[in-house]
Amino acid sequence: MKKPNIGFILGAIFGTAILVSAVLSEVAGKSTAVFIHPVAVAVVFGGSVAAALMSVATKDLLRIIQRTYFAVRYPRHDFVGTIREIVRVNVGANKDVLFLEKADGLVHNAMLKDAIQLMNMGFKSDDIRRFLEVRREQNEQALNQCSVLYFGMAKLGPALGLVGTLIGLVVLLYYHMGAGNVEKVASSMGVALTATLYGVGLANLLFGPLSEYMHYTAEKAYALDTLVIEGAVLIKERRYPVYLLQALKSYVPREDYEAVESVMQEEVQMGNINASKASKDGEAAA
Repeated sequence: MKKPNIGFILGAIFGTAILVSAVLSEVAGKSTAVFIHPVAVAVVFGGSVAAALMSVATKDLLRIIQRTYFAVRYPRHDFVGTIREIVRVNVGANKDVLFLEKADGLVHNAMLKDAIQLMNMGFKSDDIRRFLEVRREQNEQALNQCSVLYFGMAKLGPALGLVGTLIGLVVLLYYHMGAGNVEKVASSMGVALTATLYGVGLANLLFGPLSEYMHYTAEKAYALDTLVIEGAVLIKERRYPVYLLQALKSYVPREDYEAVESVMQEEVQMGNINASKASKDGEAAA
């Protein structure tokens, strides 16, 4: 079962809560409307959308949003669970030559599903490895494209905030400073700084963390896809599950070795129980 990235979601909620609490504590019961200004919103948020539309094609931008959603909603970090699926397919394939034809619906990893389809189509191990490696590269490039876009947006945030600030300062100098209206001067200065607040906050609380997270996800997805490719080749070669386990253990941290060992014990034991049961049923029928 796929689980959302609770850490990312909690971090976003926690960061927003800190910002809101800081604003509320400073206004001390007064109106928070001073932090909302249409010009600052238009310059920073509208400028960010315009920059995103100019950076990539509209179709790619929609794909980036979709990839980001799935990267947060269904992160690809479950190495132990993927090893469990690979071992389950390996045990089943060694026990039943027709197992791979019905194994596609028993796994959740997309790369492993692709590998099983290639096996069922009769491709050799070298061909399977080559095809899957190309798909791995495409997956990594797609996630890195998200990271690059968000990194660029993070750099643009403070710059767009500065644009809003300069607009406010121009109005301040031309219309209010000469008149000597201190109230108007203070109001215009506050509006100018609001744009900078939007730009810096947007860069450091949204686009910057998203860029780092998508880069981290790309690295994790590459490592996970490499694990699946190695496992798929070993399944195709009908390697013994213990050999497969030792080959895949190198792709997980040492802290997860115990969990991987337990996966092997559970899956192989269940496979052996089923195999012995089938053997006994066959002898009884004879």
